[in-house]
Amino acid sequence: MWLAIAPQAQGRKLGQQLLQHLEQRAFQRPCQFIRLEVRQDNEAALTLYQRMGYQEVKFLESYYEDSEDGWRMQKMLGNS
Repeated sequence: MWLAIAPQAQGRKLGQQLLQHLEQRAFQRPCQFIRLEVRQDNEAALTLYQRMGYQEVKFLESYYEDSEDGWRMQKMLGNS
């Protein structure tokens, strides 16, 4: 699944709302964790994910099509 916020819609907390909804749905499944990938240079997204409890678990060298590095991040949901 890919999620993105259009540049003209940024700053309205839509990313946070989408992620909270995804977490609620994953918790109901039940899932043990959520993983995501993010560009290393996307400071706004990294800040959001860290604030919401995601941790960097793997550095992704030249992960993106333009050779930009990224991070795989994960959040444990507490389901067994």
